[in-house]
Amino acid sequence: LRRLTASTPLPPPATKKPPLRRPPLPRPDASQLAAAYCLGGAIPREAAAGLLRRGGLGLRPVGGADFDGVVCAREEGGMGWAFWFTAGPTVYWGMPLVRRRAVEEELRAVRRSAQGGGDFVLPLEEFDHEFQFVTGQHQTAVRNDKILLRGEEPDMHELLAVSFGLAHSAQLLVYEEAIDRLVDRTADLPFQLAKQGHISLPPQDIKRRIGELLAARYALNLLTDIVDSEPEFFWEHPELSSLFRQCANEVDLRKRAGILDKRMTIIKDMLDALNEELASG
Repeated sequence: LRRLTASTPLPPPATKKPPLRRPPLPRPDASQLAAAYCLGGAIPREAAAGLLRRGGLGLRPVGGADFDGVVCAREEGGMGWAFWFTAGPTVYWGMPLVRRRAVEEELRAVRRSAQGGGDFVLPLEEFDHEFQFVTGQHQTAVRNDKILLRGEEPDMHELLAVSFGLAHSAQLLVYEEAIDRLVDRTADLPFQLAKQGHISLPPQDIKRRIGELLAARYALNLLTDIVDSEPEFFWEHPELSSLFRQCANEVDLRKRAGILDKRMTIIKDMLDALNEELASG
């Protein structure tokens, strides 16, 4: 977009972006699924750990798993794993959907209590981050929408390395949906300006839209920092960074971040148009 005036030709109507993920493969048994979600906002580590200590979720803390920004848990009476990232993403390995859903509901309640509302929350059903994993392989790898795990009993550090990639992707999905919906809500404003020479909103509403766009721009800048760097976990475990990169490539992390970066340009032009309208009013 460029600066919009009443004489600016109208651009063609926006088309809905195609799905970023490939069509899903036949759904395997839940015991062979790695699934990632995102709470839509940060959750304090102590609040998440306290939820585990209270019990009732069918999960227990993993002794000795002290990683910055991550809470690790095992499924009681099962083989499943759970990794909760304090930035908001959650990753589950080999756990049935009914348990995942119950845990997510509790986590979202804890997050709302600790941080308050206001964050964009994507329903669980809208996450498409489910990967089949296979144990008993010679080497752990991520390729062709499948996660290959070395040995019959997965190594926690390798699971966490892949989980970081899935977590980044789930967090990116929340941003994608939030930014798309924000752009959709403001998409008519440039058309109003081009057709009428002004925006049919009271000044207070224009200021509110400006605030939403500024917040989105700030969030996208933070997201770029996340995508462009590896988590600190890999400073201590550099031998596992290749798993993170494989996972990031599998979910097109950098490509999708690049698309969001282009949306940043749209947001900037929207801000310019709204600020100009506010100044002229």
